[in-house]
Amino acid sequence: MSEKLDVFQAEFSENAIAVLERRYLQKDKTGKPIEGPKDMFWRVARNIALMDILYDPRVCSGKAPGVLSDEAGGRGGVVGKGDVQEEGAGGLPGITGKDWAALKMAFERLKSKGLMKVSWNEMKQFAKANQNYILERALEFYRLMVERKFMPNSPALMNAGRDLQQLSACFVLPVDDSMGSIFDSLKHAALIHQSGGGTGFSFSRLRPKNDVVRST
Repeated sequence: MSEKLDVFQAEFSENAIAVLERRYLQKDKTGKPIEGPKDMFWRVARNIALMDILYDPRVCSGKAPGVLSDEAGGRGGVVGKGDVQEEGAGGLPGITGKDWAALKMAFERLKSKGLMKVSWNEMKQFAKANQNYILERALEFYRLMVERKFMPNSPALMNAGRDLQQLSACFVLPVDDSMGSIFDSLKHAALIHQSGGGTGFSFSRLRPKNDVVRST
């Protein structure tokens, strides 16, 4: 897999590399980068590609952004006993524990909406059985990024495949017509800002100007 990554070479200016090192690359406790630009793009591509497996019609009843064919799946989506190689300290391609945690979080969200046909254990085995498809899909995303044909937003580059796993930059918070809801929205905004996100507010639920309000 590392040979496949080397086929696509990323060419960035010195300034771009400096910004990546300062803001985007994963660092150790001393602030020293522990991944390079190529590692970052592969981390993001691998993490995003893994989510596609959730929407295969054999495991999900919801609308799929892309359908995994029997040919692409290698073993036709049959649950197998093979394991997925964990990523080593050197940044070798593979599915990491943080990737699995992100997949489980997304799985539980779809399950809560009644869209999943399988259990989590079955879902995990299904993903393992179709590892080749996932990695090939990741290569497509990787190529788009290193060739600068597509670049995701900053939170995706910073957080995909890491502890925070917050890929969205902007959040719209509803504000209901009550004191409690107004201050709950402020609290949620503060938490989102703390994690690096931005917020907007939907005030459409509030009463109109000059309407009667209760007061002391």
